[in-house]
Amino acid sequence: MSENEYRAEAQATLDPHAHEGVVGGGRIQLVTLELTDDDDLTDDAGEPVGRRPAVRCDLRAHEARLLAYTLLVLAERADMRTFVPDHCDVRARARAAARAAAADSLA
Repeated sequence: MSENEYRAEAQATLDPHAHEGVVGGGRIQLVTLELTDDDDLTDDAGEPVGRRPAVRCDLRAHEARLLAYTLLVLAERADMRTFVPDHCDVRARARAAARAAAADSLA
């Protein structure tokens, strides 16, 4: 993958088929992280670009927690570095949106 490749959207889910077997029986549920493009991708000239395949990664619970924690820390730092004139509290709105998104994903 080149340095310029990225995906525009990220979604985490619990796929009932994404699990690891355990020696002696049982299984470990994995958290699926999927990165996709949005529908309106264009190139530098404004021409439509075909959708690239989604990128999927299955994470063990401890790996998902570490990623979630890292993302939260980086989001807090990004909020602290953000200045938007005429907006009273960007961080409070961002936290509310994150809580709503988390609640929706758990439903």
